[in-house]
Amino acid sequence: MKNIHTVSIVGLGAIGSYFAEKIQPVLKDNLRIIAGGRRKEQLEKEGRIINGHQRFFHVVSPEENIGYSDLVLVCSKMTGLEQALKDAENQIGPETIILTPLNGVESEETAASMYSRDQVLYSLMRVSSVKSGNQITFDPAVSYIEFGEQINDPKALSPKV
Repeated sequence: MKNIHTVSIVGLGAIGSYFAEKIQPVLKDNLRIIAGGRRKEQLEKEGRIINGHQRFFHVVSPEENIGYSDLVLVCSKMTGLEQALKDAENQIGPETIILTPLNGVESEETAASMYSRDQVLYSLMRVSSVKSGNQITFDPAVSYIEFGEQINDPKALSPKV
């Protein structure tokens, strides 16, 4: 598996903001936030305040075709998962890894039914956050993600992991 050079995030709420805050300093504009319409305009104008720091991101509309991402993080609510996966379509190529760290046990199955099971890693996210308007606050010390294949051999992890 190749290295991760581009990441797209669909959903910049609690979970998406957690990832965006950590990834943007490393990837800069190679972190893409997928948003359209009013949401895109708002993010471009106001950014997002994450743990007290205003951040602006490279926002890409779902219709834009600027090349595939190496990793797509789908961080919507479970009720918006299918639409979020459709919004990410132009970011997902044959080698793109897809993570859906949502509260629910069906998100990986939904992603696998729309794309390829081989692209999907299973994940579990824990982040306790407060969202107020354009502000997201969370404690990174007690937030974490676990991910892997549906069945993992700790001595022989897949290249995707």
